Amino acid sequence: MTRAWAPLRISFAGGGSDLPAFCDHEPGAVVSATLAWGVTATVGGPRRVDNPLMEAVRAREGLPPEIALATHSDAPIGSGLGGSSAATVAALLACRAHHGASGQSPVALARDASAVELVDLALPVGRQDAYAAAFGGVNHMVFGAEGRVEVSPLALSDAQLAHLSAHLWLVDTRTTRQAASILKHQGEALARADIRARTRALVALVPPTHAALAQGDVEALAAHLSEGWALKRTLAPGIETPPIRALYEQALVLGALGGKLLGAGGGGFLLMVVPPSRREALGAALPGHPVRLTPSGARIL
Repeated sequence: MTRAWAPLRISFAGGGSDLPAFCDHEPGAVVSATLAWGVTATVGGPRRVDNPLMEAVRAREGLPPEIALATHSDAPIGSGLGGSSAATVAALLACRAHHGASGQSPVALARDASAVELVDLALPVGRQDAYAAAFGGVNHMVFGAEGRVEVSPLALSDAQLAHLSAHLWLVDTRTTRQAASILKHQGEALARADIRARTRALVALVPPTHAALAQGDVEALAAHLSEGWALKRTLAPGIETPPIRALYEQALVLGALGGKLLGAGGGGFLLMVVPPSRREALGAALPGHPVRLTPSGARIL
């Protein structure tokens, strides 16, 4: 059997500007980082029923019908961590390794994973998740027309990654959702001038957020995340729900400096910036998970 792994991600700023409805007309940008959590894809063993993503990968890569293609994620799909794209990247890499290919570039993996989602399946998604999974680490990405993506890594030391990780906490909303539905509404809403203006404001938060990450300024990071969340929740119905708002406000009362909901919205994880001295109390009241960032991108196991 052949196995490959790709990381899940957290997005700090600019989410939604990677949708073609926006970046095909003006530049989009995000800054994100990858987690030690990931998705493992396995080629081999008895065939099982594939989901549509794996069927599309199988067709694109010419995997014989009698050979299984399966994935396992460290977090539920629908958690706002880019799991579907990470699964697609890992599955492509595993299939290519199974066929004897080596030295797959992150650019090729990300480009082809995006094609599976956007072209083969016509999903209403963006490109940031595939590029995060393929490249790994903390990255500033710029999105343009015709699928153009520029990835600029932010080289943080192990100590810097540990410092940042120690100030982050994932609050579990205990709700998963299908991102495609919310992203479809968001993409359609981008025809409106006010929604495009708010998305531009999200893009404008990318440089200061990138600077806060580079400087290890967690207070500035918290402020930028909160400002971005205030904009993001107005982009489409269902992004923020009453239970999510209650969890967010409770986290602030318990000492969080700021944060945002990850992913398209409607469920998944809240990413909160929390001083280490407050993390134990917040975690006891709002169960979730500590964050461990990794510089690793997709790889063959």
